[in-house]
Amino acid sequence: MIALTRALLKDPEFKKVSDRIDMGGCPGLICGVSPIHRAHCAAALRKSSDRQIVIICSDEMELRRMSADIQALTGEETVRLSTREMVFYNVDVASRQSEQERITALWAMSQGKAPLVITTVDGLMQRTLSVEQLQQSSMTIQDGKAYDVQQIIDTLTLGGYTRCQQVEGAGQFSVRGGILDFYSPAYPEPVRVEFFGDDVDSMSFFDVSTQRRTEKITSAQILPAAETLPTMCRGGRDGLAQELNKLYKRLAKRKNISQELMKNVAQDAQRLEEGRTFPAADRYMDIIYSSVSTALDYAQP
Repeated sequence: MIALTRALLKDPEFKKVSDRIDMGGCPGLICGVSPIHRAHCAAALRKSSDRQIVIICSDEMELRRMSADIQALTGEETVRLSTREMVFYNVDVASRQSEQERITALWAMSQGKAPLVITTVDGLMQRTLSVEQLQQSSMTIQDGKAYDVQQIIDTLTLGGYTRCQQVEGAGQFSVRGGILDFYSPAYPEPVRVEFFGDDVDSMSFFDVSTQRRTEKITSAQILPAAETLPTMCRGGRDGLAQELNKLYKRLAKRKNISQELMKNVAQDAQRLEEGRTFPAADRYMDIIYSSVSTALDYAQP
């Protein structure tokens, strides 16, 4: 694989592409070659440049194939930024897997830890929280250091986590005495942090089915549980509830307005006021976020 990449680096036509990118001539289009050869060109560009390489695929199937090919050619892990299904209904159960994978990818991009990003047009342009909001709702906990537990709880709440008796799924946290459990999108298992006073005494992953510790760790990353966070609205959840009540009054003045729409807005406002879960936050993204942000804002120059 390395020999193939070295051979391509010597090709004069490829050198033109590489030089143009180094001079800021982006984006670049490579066409007329098979998918594996596009992956080969991307791997060579990564080898010849210290810049972040963002590869845009036509669909999710090509994304997965391109990611596997480039990993084989470079020996580096790629960051896959897929699109996600927006949630517009308050359902009892909604899969957040693709959204949580996106959050992990966006975090890696914001930290400069994503040298190879594979995405689609939809994944790149889909609206999301801003870099500042992602950082504001994230936190790193390290073993042996002292923390204000209430500050950690506030960060989890801001990041859209739900407090419960026992952590069973991503986006949940619980506090029992000096033990804090949380399930961050950053990991396939939840994290257990044991405190002695304000000091972190130990940290580990644990199994949700047995609640037993599985692996000791020295640091843990809290990432937001969703891309649309009602807590980021001006005034937080209460502020969003007030905005929805205002919206309801404006809708009531219109003629021939859908009663189902008015009912949904009123119920959503009530959910927020009562502190209940709010899966349908995506439909109020324009109210929650005053500016439009996409993954393009996370790309390194």
